Amino acid sequence: MECDVTKDDHIGRVFDEVGKKVRQLHLLLHSVAYAPKDALEGTFLNTKPRRVPRRARCERLSLVALTRGAAPLMTTAAASSP
Repeated sequence: MECDVTKDDHIGRVFDEVGKKVRQLHLLLHSVAYAPKDALEGTFLNTKPRRVPRRARCERLSLVALTRGAAPLMTTAAASSP
């Protein structure tokens, strides 16, 4: 499923779909990285840190947003509901 972690409606949609399919989550793996397009062009070794505040905000706040979306599915009550 496509999920832009900077958009709450994407996160909500993903966890709604996940909830319909599996009912319960045991694990949330967060592996998100952000880089502006120009940082990905050219030679990797010549990449300079750019737009760090936006990158850091995306990487760190996405963990909070994804955890909020996953939390309702990460309970024992979720497994026992019909």
